Amino acid sequence: MKLKINNTKTTLLIGLIIIILLLFLSGCSLKGNTVSTENDLSNPASSAISQTQTGVNDSTGSENNAWENTDVNNSQSGENSSGDTAKTGQVTDSVTDGTTGGTNSDVQSSDSQNPDESQSSNTPAETKAQNNQSGSEGQDIKITPKAPEISLQIISGPEYAQENQVCFYRVKANVIGEPFPQIKFNKDDSNGAWGLNIAQVNLAQGQSFTLVCEAANSQGSAAAEISLNWVDNPNPSGESGADETGPQIVVDYADTANFLIDVNLTAQQVTVLYKNVAIKNMACSGGKPETPTPQGTYTTNQKIYYAWIPKFAMGAYYWTRFYGPYLFHSVPYDSAGNMMIEELNKIGSPVSHGCIRLVLEDAKWLYETLPLGIKISIHN
Repeated sequence: MKLKINNTKTTLLIGLIIIILLLFLSGCSLKGNTVSTENDLSNPASSAISQTQTGVNDSTGSENNAWENTDVNNSQSGENSSGDTAKTGQVTDSVTDGTTGGTNSDVQSSDSQNPDESQSSNTPAETKAQNNQSGSEGQDIKITPKAPEISLQIISGPEYAQENQVCFYRVKANVIGEPFPQIKFNKDDSNGAWGLNIAQVNLAQGQSFTLVCEAANSQGSAAAEISLNWVDNPNPSGESGADETGPQIVVDYADTANFLIDVNLTAQQVTVLYKNVAIKNMACSGGKPETPTPQGTYTTNQKIYYAWIPKFAMGAYYWTRFYGPYLFHSVPYDSAGNMMIEELNKIGSPVSHGCIRLVLEDAKWLYETLPLGIKISIHN
């Protein structure tokens, strides 16, 4: 009985030991699984951290590359900004390659439109004229400032009117100077009817008068005088010049608004009109086909007595500017001061470099007689 009880205790002890061993082994297994799970969980985290760090490094590298590229591009752009337009355009093309479509075409379109936009206010004739300005005679003229010189010349008189009660003279002031001088007479009984450089003096029987004319510009001044005396009419039965005391049309040469200089390029003719009535006609030579005279409406704005044109090795007198490098002027003169007869013989044909050539006397009349500010119409 006692043995049976001992055997039972032994069995229970063995069973308890087995249970404890099983529990121990089971606990070790669970702990191993937990460690494995923790290790498994820790690996993705470290991988994610690694990937994040890699991404940061890649991003930093990309930013550095971007800054480096920007610096290079800016450097290239800066270098080309001091160069010509073509080089800048090439750099722009290389920079914009690979960007959204249309970038290059937009830039090129904008560049190509700028010249047209800058000329959008010009008429086709004016644009064509601007393209030909490099060939105009007035493009490279050399002007030398000059103090006034003046001389007086009786161009009419003594003439008689009012039943021989009036004896009158017309006196012309021949003036040169650069810039063109202002002219002033101490007497002009025609009130400018014959032009700014012509004065009329009326004398009663037995009278005399000293006509004085002054000319002044920025370089100085000059004056001339002439004595005019009553002279009995050698033909008392008739009044010589009775119908010439004034022009058939009373012309106010200070009235610029009523003047028009009409230039017909087909006829090669210049006509000066006052109040729509022609007062002078002149043959001219306009521009040849490759260097045409610009058509349009312009205004006279400058006078130049003499100028030399190095580009064409010729000079000319009595220039009147109306548009940029385009002017009226005399036929050309050579370096020795001789008129170029072969060019004079071409008056009436379009042979100039764009200016309007006139014979010397006509250019002088236009220069001396008409004030600035007169409208010009040039057409075919």
